[in-house]
Amino acid sequence: MNQQVLFIAVIMAMMAGYSQKADALDTIKDYRINKIIGDANKNVGADIEYKTYRQLCSDVDNKADKEMLSADKKSELLSKVPQGGQITILIKGSTVERSRLGEWTLLIKDESDKELLRKTSNYRRIQHDKESWVGVEVVLIPFSVPATFNVHLIPPYQTEGSVFKLTTI
Repeated sequence: MNQQVLFIAVIMAMMAGYSQKADALDTIKDYRINKIIGDANKNVGADIEYKTYRQLCSDVDNKADKEMLSADKKSELLSKVPQGGQITILIKGSTVERSRLGEWTLLIKDESDKELLRKTSNYRRIQHDKESWVGVEVVLIPFSVPATFNVHLIPPYQTEGSVFKLTTI
């Protein structure tokens, strides 16, 4: 009996923590992504997609419902959602080699140009679409991001990368 009460208390605490985190981030619904610099080299194109913490939690909720996961499993998955959301990097190239992410660097900076995150890719997932090869990598952001921030994608083989400005809407 005591174990059941303890188990229920733990689950309730986890859900309260999720609820408080979601409430704190609830004011940010989505971000607008504007490409400031990029695509000077026509053989390579960079793009990003961004999902907020709230969007990722919604994805987990939907998955849990669809797959009829237990409350424990759902809580476990929600506890792993990164506070800053996730950025998906898409590198389109005219050849397989140009779409490789092997040496690309992702840099996140706030409005005052302070570096918040730097990650050099070592991921090699490549897929082919109708017109080009696409390198794809998902980067989890473990901290809450500001209302406006910049994402820099820096390639190893050309001087100009791409810069994206993300602003809450």
